[in-house]
Amino acid sequence: MKMIDMHIGRLWAGTEESLQSLLTAAVAQEKRAFFDDDEDEEDDAAPSRLTQRVGDVGVLHVQGPLVNRDSWLNALFGLTSYNEIRKGLVELAKDESVKTILMSLDTPGGSVSGLSDVSDLIAGIDANVKPVLSHTSGMMASAGYHLGSSARRVTAGKMADVGSIGVLQVHREASKLEEKMGITTTVVRSGEFKALGNPYEPLSEKAKQEIQASCDYSYSLFVGHVAEHRGVSPEQVKMQMAEGRVFTGEQARAVNLIDEVCTFDEALQHAAEIAR
Repeated sequence: MKMIDMHIGRLWAGTEESLQSLLTAAVAQEKRAFFDDDEDEEDDAAPSRLTQRVGDVGVLHVQGPLVNRDSWLNALFGLTSYNEIRKGLVELAKDESVKTILMSLDTPGGSVSGLSDVSDLIAGIDANVKPVLSHTSGMMASAGYHLGSSARRVTAGKMADVGSIGVLQVHREASKLEEKMGITTTVVRSGEFKALGNPYEPLSEKAKQEIQASCDYSYSLFVGHVAEHRGVSPEQVKMQMAEGRVFTGEQARAVNLIDEVCTFDEALQHAAEIAR
């Protein structure tokens, strides 16, 4: 499955469950796309499916695993692409009737690729155009928290899950399966590190070290981003907020992942007060 291969071996800032959900959706997408070639192109001029206006507040709904790939099937299978988030943010930023943007997130995280650009856009809009707030009543985890922490104010419901600051990469090796099928794949490389960790040969210690180094580097960037936007040191992020831990409601507030525990309606009311 070509679409599945796109996700195996890539850095993932999300829960293991969200990655499994994505791979399950990818299987369904492949089947759907195979039997339906009439894929409608997205109308860039059409309003974003993620946006909603509530008085002076523009609400951006971000739900499901986050992917760096646009598809008309994303909405059908509960995925949200970074480009869709970007489109919604720009739409609300340009709308003069919208005075404040409230991001409503319920996401377990997703792809590392494409994440930092959207997070920087959130911070840029907040600093230069209009206030951006974030709230979750369900889950704001991993890449989802990376996005949410980019806002000036972060809130969560008392039963919401927040955090899961970390990075993972899944390696799947099929050499034993190929052997049973009578298939032999030979990898010829020029360049010591070229295609290390490919699925056609056992994972070498060198390949594992390279994958680990890649995860560690992305993790350090994640920690630095949270430290910058939450006004704490990277050491405090690692000691109290990160390492993949998930916090609920008041626990998240106690370690400074969020500013306040409140309902979505209360977060919306606060956004409306800022808009006045």
